[in-house]
Formats: sequence, C-alpha cells, structure tokens
Amino acid sequence: MDKTPWLTYGPELHRLREWGVLGRIFDDIDESPINIANLVDIIGIIFGSQVTDTLPPPQGQKKDSWGKFLQHVSVAQDNLKERGNTFNAVKNEITPWIDLKKLDEKFKPKKKKKFHPFNLLF
Repeated sequence: MDKTPWLTYGPELHRLREWGVLGRIFDDIDESPINIANLVDIIGIIFGSQVTDTLPPPQGQKKDSWGKFLQHVSVAQDNLKERGNTFNAVKNEITPWIDLKKLDEKFKPKKKKKFHPFNLLF
C-alpha cells in the first residue's frame, strides 16, 4: 500500500475490512496515511490487546519514547513469528506484518535544527 508502506496488508486484514470489523481506521487505509494517533490501534488489531496494554506511548515527554515504542513492537512481532507472519502480495512471499525500518522512517521524531541566522541564507 502506497500510503502505509510499513504495513503488510495481509489477507487477514483484507477479510476483516471486507466484513466491516475494523471500523474507520481501515476504511481509508489505501487513500490516506495512518497517523501516529491511530498507530496504537493498528498495533492492537495485529498483535492484540495484551501488547497494547503494555505499549509505551509512541510520542511522549521522555527523550526516547519512540525508541521504546519501536522496541516493544519489535518484540511483539518476534513473538508473533512463532504463530506466523502474513502473505505479502506485493512481494509474493510471507513477510512480517510491520516493516520496522519503514515504520521508523515514517514516524521517528525528527531532530529539530537549532536556529542560526546563517541558515536563513540557504
């Protein structure tokens, strides 16, 4: 999916979407990107409430809240591998539900550049 390249849109999600089970989050999944506010809901749908109940917030006041969030998702995904990943129709193979590298690229907080008047010239 172009709007959510970090998510493998497996047949299981497709079936749930067809049946209307997933609600509004997945209604526009192929039309608009998922924002960070909906990210925890997506994680819950894929990995279950036992993961989201202990999931640190993706954004927070602590310095490395995103890193802790990503690590938690990584562990959940590793645990899920024992039960199976999902079929990726784009790659025509079985892959993890979430591409952690692409997820990190999409949502990792960007470092703010310090203001310097010289930067205004370029």
